[in-house]
Amino acid sequence: MLPVTHLLAGLAIGVWGLRSGLFAGEYVIYTAAVSTLIDLDHLAGYFRSGGGNMREHWNRLVLDRLRYKRTFIHHARGMAVTCLLIALTYRFDRSFFYCLSLAYGPHMILDHLHLKHLPHIRRYRLKGLGVIIPYSIVEVLLDAAVIGYLVGWGLA
Repeated sequence: MLPVTHLLAGLAIGVWGLRSGLFAGEYVIYTAAVSTLIDLDHLAGYFRSGGGNMREHWNRLVLDRLRYKRTFIHHARGMAVTCLLIALTYRFDRSFFYCLSLAYGPHMILDHLHLKHLPHIRRYRLKGLGVIIPYSIVEVLLDAAVIGYLVGWGLA
């Protein structure tokens, strides 16, 4: 999934958490931010591979041409460890626990849907930047639905 999809999904799930009374308003933003920042772990792969050109690394990552596909927190063992660490926060701060849970869970679900392997994927190269942005019509429709939810919530 693209970062914008993770951000929108985190924002929507944060709004749901607010409406459900799980946490206060500022946690909506925290949930959206954390759901996007989870993918910063891919920077570890960038530095492990020796760094180099960030643009080319991104392009190899989105085209599935890297040796590693996922980092520790995106694998089953990493998810178990991460969920255990998140569960430990419940005892100390429930709002923080709900924020992390609502950010991490949907992020992993979206990442493991494998939408990028659908046959109608399109890859666009941003002119002048040389960056490849892959997306499918399913991801675009998902983003549109989430935006619709957020607009509907804002109007309610």
